[in-house]
Amino acid sequence: MKKNLCALILLTLLMTILGCSSDDNSNPVAANTQIIGQWNWIQSTGGLAGVTESPESTGNTITLTISDTSVKRYVNGTLASESAYTIDIQPSIFGGEATMLIFPEDMKQSFEISNDILHLNDEFADGFSSTYESL
Repeated sequence: MKKNLCALILLTLLMTILGCSSDDNSNPVAANTQIIGQWNWIQSTGGLAGVTESPESTGNTITLTISDTSVKRYVNGTLASESAYTIDIQPSIFGGEATMLIFPEDMKQSFEISNDILHLNDEFADGFSSTYESL
């Protein structure tokens, strides 16, 4: 009986440890600090025609400057747009939940950051997926 009790306690402890996660993607505050900075456009894919665009194919350079409250989009060095945003975890059209940039215009973009690469995905049908690198 004593062996069974010890085994049960060890099993419970092991399940508790394995069930814990330290995944920063579930923390919008951590995601907010990771996204702050300047990002240089690499390419975008999508739209109705499923096109792929890049600085080489369009002749445009695009830079995002993201602060803790706004996103500024520069095209060829000229400010093209600026918008406030918030970050939250919400259901994604791609399935499951994702960390989202939420803009006042009711537009949402899910995003992931990995190895100084930012992946932005429009959260609507026939939207674009864009890739940026950290400057």
